[in-house]
Amino acid sequence: MPFDTISAVLPAFNEEDNIEKATTQMATVLRSLNLRDWEVIIVDDGSVDHTGEIADRLVAADPDHIRVFHHSPNLGYAQALRTGFTSARHQLIFYTVSDNQFEVAEVKH
Repeated sequence: MPFDTISAVLPAFNEEDNIEKATTQMATVLRSLNLRDWEVIIVDDGSVDHTGEIADRLVAADPDHIRVFHHSPNLGYAQALRTGFTSARHQLIFYTVSDNQFEVAEVKH
């Protein structure tokens, strides 16, 4: 049975310079895959910069596809992934870091 939905998890800690680009690029890629449904989950892991505020703004702009979970205080990378994975609405889950070091356009259907 092919998967036609996906959740993409972006754990983030103090990524105010990167989170908007990471989220919008991920959304653009997922939108292009002709999936039945998709979501981007940002896990703000206790950031002390503006990461959380930027994430909230992104959710407000596309609440059907972007969600955010906030940790306070920082719980660490493993817990951020756990929050993202357990909150995912779809069986297929993809994750990557939020600092844009990987080219998410490489994700193929």
